[in-house]
Amino acid sequence: MKTSTTCYAVLLLLSACSKAPHTTAFGTLERDRITLSAPATELIRAVHVKKGQQVKQGEVLLELDNSHQRYKVQQAKAQLEMQKAALELVQIGSRTEQTAAAAARVSSALALWQEASKNYQRQLEVKQRGLQGQAAVDTALAQRDSTKAQLDNARQQLAELEHGNRPQQIQQAEFQLTAAQSLYDEQQRLLEDLTIKASRDAVVDDLPWKLGERINSGAVVTVLLADSAPYARVYLPEPYLTRFKVGDKVQLTADQLAQPLSGKIRQISAEAAFTPYYALNQKERSRLMFLTEIELDASAQHLPAGLPVQLVLP
Repeated sequence: MKTSTTCYAVLLLLSACSKAPHTTAFGTLERDRITLSAPATELIRAVHVKKGQQVKQGEVLLELDNSHQRYKVQQAKAQLEMQKAALELVQIGSRTEQTAAAAARVSSALALWQEASKNYQRQLEVKQRGLQGQAAVDTALAQRDSTKAQLDNARQQLAELEHGNRPQQIQQAEFQLTAAQSLYDEQQRLLEDLTIKASRDAVVDDLPWKLGERINSGAVVTVLLADSAPYARVYLPEPYLTRFKVGDKVQLTADQLAQPLSGKIRQISAEAAFTPYYALNQKERSRLMFLTEIELDASAQHLPAGLPVQLVLP
């Protein structure tokens, strides 16, 4: 970028000192820069690469301490297993022993209700013969009604066990299992992200941090330069803006190369990279420069980023 700026400044100086038209557009070769960031605030536990080293996609670059994240994964795993067991429980329903116990409670409640009903009838007959007051009859009636309520409750419990859980209960357990699975997957992914890997074939350009340092979440830990062919960034003078369009094939030259480089224009900036502060008359408009990116073919893959290049203008 510094070389590109220097070339551009030289171009502007030459334009100011001469009325001659532009014959060359200057620029440099560039490569895509890939920055990899830390997913959490952790210590750097291991560094596996050096600056300038060639790496392949998926290769481990460095590792952050993952002990704290492993605890979170274990916790999420336990929660997941609990939800699996809960879903299985509502799907299976009650055990045979639970149903038998509920049936026994129904039988016991039925016997109590029958006995209370008979007692009420006896108390009512005695009352009719005038041998006792209304209070004894009322007590027997309340006892009969109470045992009837207990019998109804026991029968409902037995019916619930025999019919199994409601579909809504099973669906709720399934949703809880899905949530637990998502939480586990997320924690597992965060654990894997603590091992920083190359996202594509590239060259290690920078390692800002050292082994044993604690880095903040989101901090850049590795900078890579793409291993693909570089592209050229040149500054196209305003008088030639209408003579080129995206997709045009062009050739570039460099002082160190005997043969020109072939490429294709992939982008022309819609805004000028330099605008004078005074009125844009015809003379000053020629000083406007439009940043243009040119995609090069595979023959330029071995060339370094920052190499100055020139685009000969027609």
